[in-house]
Amino acid sequence: MPPIVFDRDGKTESSVKSDNLLLVPDSLFEIPSAFSEQEKKQYRIGRNIFLEKARQQNNFIVYAPFPLGFWAIPALAQGRFAKLVLDRPEDYSNWRYFATRLCLKNEKRRMGSDVYSPRLMRQLHKILSVADYFSLTIGDWLYLAEKSKQYLPRLANMILWLDEKTPQQDISIFLGSGRKSAS
Repeated sequence: MPPIVFDRDGKTESSVKSDNLLLVPDSLFEIPSAFSEQEKKQYRIGRNIFLEKARQQNNFIVYAPFPLGFWAIPALAQGRFAKLVLDRPEDYSNWRYFATRLCLKNEKRRMGSDVYSPRLMRQLHKILSVADYFSLTIGDWLYLAEKSKQYLPRLANMILWLDEKTPQQDISIFLGSGRKSAS
């Protein structure tokens, strides 16, 4: 089954019949055990695609490990997904956010904004088994990181932070509740 393809803004033309479908990144090394009983489908961010006639809203629940969370948070704010599951909340702290942006700005200064980020590619290679993940450039990552920081406080009730201490019951309730409780 082919993965659902999103553009860099989180738009997709895909339509899935199932409510509360959990989307996980394509080629993910390890899917968290908390999602073992949930119906899953893979997604990827398409390279050089910009969708004009995309579906307005989807009832997807997206799992976005760091740094894909920077892409998923603005897409959630625009209503592209119903909910979002993020891991490693410490990577979204003010200090880590500042350090990530500083590294991206340095890469932009050295290489330009229309090439891939070596730093974020290394982080993506830790979680994804794909050899090339060039869908987002340094300029895209900078823009998305800035937007993520703005949207994060107002989307708190639509985001589940996944870590070792998250009770399985909370995960099940979050994944099973769909868009109804997100409003």
